[in-house]
Amino acid sequence: MTFSPNAPPVFFGHFWLTNAPILQAQNALCLDYSAGNDGPLVSYNLLEPAEPLSEENIRVHPANSPVDKRPST
Repeated sequence: MTFSPNAPPVFFGHFWLTNAPILQAQNALCLDYSAGNDGPLVSYNLLEPAEPLSEENIRVHPANSPVDKRPST
């Protein structure tokens, strides 16, 4: 994948990747890890848009796990 290192961060999907989520480039991350087929839901904790992306901020939410743990009303 070729993506300009000077471009702003981009998050994309529709690739149904497998294995552990990793950055595809220093400013590109695929969030599609087959969540529609019992794979994990992947998100990114973007703290500061100007900072480079970091694998430490990738969040993996396993299939069938509650993401929102607030009690229902």
